[in-house]
Amino acid sequence: MWVVSIISGRKIPKLKRDTGMMLAQLVVLVAFLASAASSGSKIEALVTSQTQRKRNVLLVIADDLRAQIDSQGFPFPAMHTPNLRRLSSSKGAFTFTRAYVQQALCAPSRNSFLTGRRPNSTLSWNFVDHFREPSAPTSDSVSLPQAFKKAGYLTLGTGKVFHPQLPPNWDLPLSWSSELSDGSWSGWMYPKEPRCRQGTVWCAIEKYNVSDFDDTQVTLRAKELLTNATTDEQGRPFFLAVGYRKPHVQWRFPSHCLAPYEEDSSVGLPKHKFFPNSTPSVAFHQPINDFLDPFSDVSSCGGESMSPSFAFRDSCQLAWRKAYAASVTFLDEQVGELLDHLEDLGQTDNTVVAFVSDHGWQLGEFAEWEKFTNFEIAARVPLIFRVPWAENGKVTRRHSSTLVELIDLFPTLLNLTGIPSVDGLEGVSLAPHIMAALGGLQEEPKGKSFALTEFPRCIRHPDALWKDNDCDGVSREKFTYVSV
Repeated sequence: MWVVSIISGRKIPKLKRDTGMMLAQLVVLVAFLASAASSGSKIEALVTSQTQRKRNVLLVIADDLRAQIDSQGFPFPAMHTPNLRRLSSSKGAFTFTRAYVQQALCAPSRNSFLTGRRPNSTLSWNFVDHFREPSAPTSDSVSLPQAFKKAGYLTLGTGKVFHPQLPPNWDLPLSWSSELSDGSWSGWMYPKEPRCRQGTVWCAIEKYNVSDFDDTQVTLRAKELLTNATTDEQGRPFFLAVGYRKPHVQWRFPSHCLAPYEEDSSVGLPKHKFFPNSTPSVAFHQPINDFLDPFSDVSSCGGESMSPSFAFRDSCQLAWRKAYAASVTFLDEQVGELLDHLEDLGQTDNTVVAFVSDHGWQLGEFAEWEKFTNFEIAARVPLIFRVPWAENGKVTRRHSSTLVELIDLFPTLLNLTGIPSVDGLEGVSLAPHIMAALGGLQEEPKGKSFALTEFPRCIRHPDALWKDNDCDGVSREKFTYVSV
């Protein structure tokens, strides 16, 4: 048995049946597509007039952050994120509240938005393949940092930007300046923190130092790179990508980050605890290797029983949901420290800041945990830009519910910094939306009418399509899929 995917209304050719494992690629239409061309000469003039000089770029990437931050327009009660609130309400800030990933999994999503191409172009759908492989049509494509490098920028990064080894060695030297690889500065840093005691999925740490957490180490290195970049002898503008690990499991954080949620009703139990009967069971996913097997408390709460008709007991769900929220607050602290350092260096007014997550994370909604699905909570992420020079004192709005995709990030950053576009990009620039709002125009440009999120399924049990349907270890050559 297999399932066919329909992409953008194209006709479906005949299926080829793989003699080995049967695969299904599911594509969800999150909303409806149209062109996102700029709406008129006024907006075009605003974009053009504000991009005449080279600006810096600070790209901050969270890992597994759902659209539940303290900012206007998101669907859930806010988690405690005062620094993201500060970012989203500061001069030149603009938030897209309905931004969707192209696949809710770390490696494929990052391969997608860091190349500006959909997974069906990169042929990266799991933790096996990447866009640089000779067998991928995108092997010679220009990545987001590479585009800035080609434009004369100092391109730097730290933490989890690309997924580790996908592509190999963080795509050095193609995407990043030689200072990260020739010994001039410290090389790329991807730290490893200790596991929680007893192997649990979460733990609160009372006493700690900078070296005790992945993300505190990433912040320290990012601050060092920012300082080095501002004293660059060649006077190059910088592109700095900072990849944080939280709120990815394990949820290990300073104990004070849990305090806001001890008596906070905003982190309660999910409204819908069970998988909808009307939904095809193949859409369900068991995160066996990522959540059910590795953690002792998940096992003791009945992890082996996870199915569409199973919900963890309330005490387990509530503890994990609060631990996730505490990890989000910990991430928020790191973002705040990074933004403060940018301000201390006097670079705030000349730097585009973009904040995004690679995908969302389900916390028991529809009996799901982790990502690995096309449900709204897994596919929807916060997307915040700050473009200080674009604000003229007549701001008409600071957020938009227009539909956007993460493949739009690449062309938007090029547009905001005045860099020519790159061939083959499949997203559209969001700069017209940002500039129109910050420039005082009442009319919002026409946006997309749908966004695409897709996810593969490897069917091992034809009588239980939801069971063990992970595709993590399957190479692209074994995929049975519709190609148009």
